[in-house]
Amino acid sequence: MRRLLLALLSLTILACVAAPATASAAVIPPPDVEAPLFLDTTWGTIPPGFTVDPAQAVAIAKTSPKLLAIHRAEHPLHINVYVWVRSHYEIYFFYRHKLVADQIVGPHGRMGATYTGPLMLGFYARGQYGQIFDNPWVLASFTAMFLLPVLLLRGRRWLDRLDLAMLLGFGVSYALFDTTHLEPSVWAFYPVLIYLLVRMLMRGFKFRQGGGRLDCRLPTVVLAIGLLALVVARIVITLHPSGVIDVGTASVLGAYKILHGQSI
Repeated sequence: MRRLLLALLSLTILACVAAPATASAAVIPPPDVEAPLFLDTTWGTIPPGFTVDPAQAVAIAKTSPKLLAIHRAEHPLHINVYVWVRSHYEIYFFYRHKLVADQIVGPHGRMGATYTGPLMLGFYARGQYGQIFDNPWVLASFTAMFLLPVLLLRGRRWLDRLDLAMLLGFGVSYALFDTTHLEPSVWAFYPVLIYLLVRMLMRGFKFRQGGGRLDCRLPTVVLAIGLLALVVARIVITLHPSGVIDVGTASVLGAYKILHGQSI
């Protein structure tokens, strides 16, 4: 059985390393890792993939109820139009040289969300950051696979289990972050971090003999099946069509430059 576990672990490592490399090998590296957002100063040219020009997008943005309320309180507003390549317009409204609102307009003239505060420039905090990982079924499955072995540990104190379970507290912060509640998500991080700090100080100042090796009541075959399920899920998620974040883009760009003898 140990040989089976070692074989499955080896497959896990190979899947994590080989699958992303294969997926990215055929992709030409992008020119940069920043968002493909460019200022449009002409307002008269329709960008590729769009059917409305920037002037029409501005006219649509001005009808937003939230922007109308802002305009009643703060005027005049100055406008800058940015084009997110083949995706949408980001129309920024300024009052006294200060950014006060960002209106999204789709490539075919459909009005999108109106952002204020940190979400105007925090593209990463506008929801669906994890893409397929935001699916409730995926979250529930991975949470269950994490919690079940923890709850079935043998010979451990309740505080040891709480230490592991507290890691799930980070999920509360992520849930807020992924539903456009950026500031509450930051504050929700602190209770878990403070708990971890207190527990580490307790462990550091109060030495106690180790409690022995971890022993889980789950049969080895169940753990092996769970590991195999994780391998399959990792491959499926890797091959799932989704957007690439800046870390993935920077990794491919750096690897391309290294392979071609360029400076990074």
